[in-house]
Amino acid sequence: MAGTVPILIESLAYHGAGVGRLPDGRVAFVEDGVVGDTVLVECVENHERYVRGRIGRIVTPSPHRVEPKCTYHASCGGCPWQHISYDEQCVWKHNSVVEALRRIGGIAEAESLVKAVAKSTKTWGYRNKIELSIQTIDKKCSLGFRARGSAEFVPVDGCLQLAHNLSDAPQRIAGALTYTCREILPDLHRVNIRASEFTKDVELSLWAKPSPLSRQLVARVLNEAVRTTSMTRVIIDGELKERNVKQVEVLAGRGYWREMLDGRYLKLSSPSFYQVNSPGAQTLVETVLAFLEQAEIGENDHVADLYAGAGTFTIPLAARYNRVSAVESYGSSVRDLRRNLEDNALDARVIGGDAARELSGLGSLAAAIIDPPRSGLSPQATAALVSAAPRCVVYVSCDPSTLARDARNFIDNGYELVCVQPIDLFPQTYHIESVALFVLEESMSVNTGDKDTNAPQT
Repeated sequence: MAGTVPILIESLAYHGAGVGRLPDGRVAFVEDGVVGDTVLVECVENHERYVRGRIGRIVTPSPHRVEPKCTYHASCGGCPWQHISYDEQCVWKHNSVVEALRRIGGIAEAESLVKAVAKSTKTWGYRNKIELSIQTIDKKCSLGFRARGSAEFVPVDGCLQLAHNLSDAPQRIAGALTYTCREILPDLHRVNIRASEFTKDVELSLWAKPSPLSRQLVARVLNEAVRTTSMTRVIIDGELKERNVKQVEVLAGRGYWREMLDGRYLKLSSPSFYQVNSPGAQTLVETVLAFLEQAEIGENDHVADLYAGAGTFTIPLAARYNRVSAVESYGSSVRDLRRNLEDNALDARVIGGDAARELSGLGSLAAAIIDPPRSGLSPQATAALVSAAPRCVVYVSCDPSTLARDARNFIDNGYELVCVQPIDLFPQTYHIESVALFVLEESMSVNTGDKDTNAPQT
């Protein structure tokens, strides 16, 4: 029984737990288990076919087990795999993509289609952005993250994933907020920090409901805590999770954050999305461009960037292709995208709207680049895309299961999955980004061999 019998951890589930078997044949999902561990398990949930548990004692540690670097590892949900060696993390990230395509997508040849993981250039301090939750007790502010598997608040003094010179910023900002912003603390929901190693820009954003604010005092005190190039207050309307932005106030500095991508500057407003791993974003761009070349998309072909954001793919595409259309629904990102095109003297047709609705008006497409949310494509978007029938689709995904589901839909509608390149943007977590190339079978002139995608390999 769990707790008394040693269990060998044989694999990792996608969401991070170690997987073994009890003597009675039931599967045991073990928090913090590493493949190769022999452990005694304390049962947390007991079910007919499986149990969930935590490690009571490690009998024999796995050779892939390492000492967690962060003091908050046991409580914070941000980096749940930091007790696993990085090479082993990449093995199981690769496996998660293969297994999702095989199990959910029904793609028997998934193993041969999924390339080795393109590793992150940094495994710590790689994030250009962190989002900090706020807790206020007796008018004293603490910043932190959410606990593993719950919405419980975990106060932190720092974060090792932010650039080194800002790793202690949460503690400094919390002190400054306690000193100067007590009147707005009840209305303050989140603090975001963005830091670029390429441009050296640092942006601090306060996400809050409307309330009176001594802007000059707040800007001065917070800038003494963290030297910024931009400080904003993002005023939200309604529930925070909906990110319904009513207004962005510039408290100090430029009012935007700059990042370098593909040799060009991007300017990003506080609410606009950008990949949190900047070198990883460059690898994504290089992989997308290489897949378009592999599919023999020419410079005069019409290329669409759907879910375009502030220009992560649109800007590099517009530098290489003469006919680029970009579709984005989020107002802040649409404005940033237009500004980034203008600043870089590039041309693309920008459509503010929903991809599913706007696709039919784009005209004939040679290629579509899609970077949908974690939930993947909606049925309406899938139907619109297969109806548009571009010769190739390059799908950027942050969730193997929704990629696999959508891959099945593309295959059932006449596309062939040529290859998938997993790219690790999130070391110390189970998350994995993937870029998949689909080609319409009736136009299969694409080179389906082992053509170099220019993405770094393991």
